[in-house]
Amino acid sequence: MATQSHLLARRKFWGLAYVWSGIAVMWAFWLSFVVFLSSPNKLMAWWPLPTVDHGGMIDASWQAGAIDILLIALFGLQHSLMARPSFKSTVMRKVPTAFERVTYVHMANIALFALIMFWQPIPIEVWDVGRGVWRDAIWMLFASGWLILLGRRGDCLAGRSAG
Repeated sequence: MATQSHLLARRKFWGLAYVWSGIAVMWAFWLSFVVFLSSPNKLMAWWPLPTVDHGGMIDASWQAGAIDILLIALFGLQHSLMARPSFKSTVMRKVPTAFERVTYVHMANIALFALIMFWQPIPIEVWDVGRGVWRDAIWMLFASGWLILLGRRGDCLAGRSAG
């Protein structure tokens, strides 16, 4: 029979293992995400994963587009299912309360990592706004999105509620 101290040591071990695996997943995701979006030329020679513009195995535009839409749907499905009360009451009840949010974030990182790993670049230009006001407006929206995301993440890291 296990003693109280043995059970506490086991819980501590698995708690730390969970935390460190989460940190590893998070950093692997962020590194891959930045390279996925930016496609830096110096890394492309040895980077094993596809990026928005490089890599992939499918040449047909419609097949690449279909795969990419399915990957985006997988990410959305993960977010939608894990947010449902029925999922939380059946699956998340097995997870300690302190790990519920972290588990959701880890699963979101894994879903996005799957999107990055299996992304198929589309070999045609999908859209182009050219130069001028529309291009500037889209870049401003893009930058605003990143500022909002990073601002919310900073609030969360500082222990403030972001929602």
